[in-house]
Amino acid sequence: RNQPKDNAMSTRSIICAETLNGDNVGVYCHYDGYPDNMLPILKEMSHDKVADMIADGIKNGGLRMIKSSSCYETFQEPGEDMSGSFSEVGEMGTEYAYLKKLDGSVLIAGRW
Repeated sequence: RNQPKDNAMSTRSIICAETLNGDNVGVYCHYDGYPDNMLPILKEMSHDKVADMIADGIKNGGLRMIKSSSCYETFQEPGEDMSGSFSEVGEMGTEYAYLKKLDGSVLIAGRW
């Protein structure tokens, strides 16, 4: 199993993508969910790429981490429901929620 990068922090988050009907779908992410890490990565990624990553994460028990706009890791545990939504910040121990909008912008919510 891959180990997190040396300086990975267990800052839990929910990564979401807006759907065509204005709702959103998301998935739990365990490491590096703090805004200084997530915002630049999610801003660089296209909406479709974020949506595909979320679908992969839901299918595989959540995301361990998003290392860059082109590299992420799932838990590889199919069947474990780790889906969520933007309004569920604080659920599953998450500190932040991020929403990739259809227009490419990123919203953030936190428990602060």
